[in-house]
Amino acid sequence: METFFSILSAKPYAREVAYLQSDSAAYIDSEISGDSNNLKIEAKFSFQTFVQYGAIFGNYISESTNCWRLILGQYSNDPALACANSNPSGGNNNITLSAGSVHTLELSRSALVLDGVSTAPTISAGTSNAENICIFNRSLSAPNTSRDIGARIYYFKAWNGATLIRDFVPVIDWQGSPCFFDKVSKTFFRNVGSGSFTYGV
Repeated sequence: METFFSILSAKPYAREVAYLQSDSAAYIDSEISGDSNNLKIEAKFSFQTFVQYGAIFGNYISESTNCWRLILGQYSNDPALACANSNPSGGNNNITLSAGSVHTLELSRSALVLDGVSTAPTISAGTSNAENICIFNRSLSAPNTSRDIGARIYYFKAWNGATLIRDFVPVIDWQGSPCFFDKVSKTFFRNVGSGSFTYGV
C-alpha cells in the first residue's frame, strides 16, 4: 500500500469516484479484526440484484462463531441479515433492503441504524473470531465468489470506541485501478480477490 499524498504529488491522476462495484470475486481486506465488541461500522451501499446470501461485508466462519456481517436473506422477499460480533444462529438482525436503492447502515453492539431509523440490535454470544472483516464478501477465509449481487459501496467507515480507524472512499489510482483509499492511514486498500471492480463516476 502506498501513501495517497506522495502518489498524488507524483501521479496526479488518482481521483475519487462515486462507488466501487464488485462482481463478488473482487473484495478487500479491511485489516480490521472482528474480535472486538467496541467496533462500530458505517457503510453507504446498494445492491442491484438478489442472490441468496449475497454479501456486503463480513468475517463469517460458522453459525456458532461470532461475526460482523451484512448479507441478503435466503429468499428475495426475506429480510437481510446483520450481525455485530454475534453468532449468526441467534444474533441475526433482520433489516429490509431494496435492490437498486442506496442505503446507509450504522452497526454496533449497542445500536443498529438503517437509513436513519434506529433499533436495538439482537446479540448472542458465540465462539470468538479475530478474522479481519472482508468488504464485498462474507469472509476472507471462505469467500463466496458466485453470489454477484452487484454490490456497490459509496463509503465504509469503522470506529474502535470513539476512535475512527478506517475511512474508506472509492478511488481510481494512478494506474487506473479501482480501489479504496483510507483517509485515516493515508493508504490504498486494493482487491485481494480474483475478480474485478468497476466504479461509478
